[in-house]
Amino acid sequence: MWIDTAGKVWLFGGGSDQANWNPKYSDLWKFDPATGLWTWVKGDNTSNNYGVYGTQGVTSAANNPGGS
Repeated sequence: MWIDTAGKVWLFGGGSDQANWNPKYSDLWKFDPATGLWTWVKGDNTSNNYGVYGTQGVTSAANNPGGS
């Protein structure tokens, strides 16, 4: 988790389903204290995914860290 210069809170990791609390997610969320709303920014919509890391030093939209 970190807070940017605009005061918005960023959270990586998502959460767990409430059935068993074991799944791991690779979601990136943003919280805006001014509105009180969380916004999903990026990540898989399923749990326990392997990461896609691509080539070091090469930017790719397909890159995605695995569930944490």
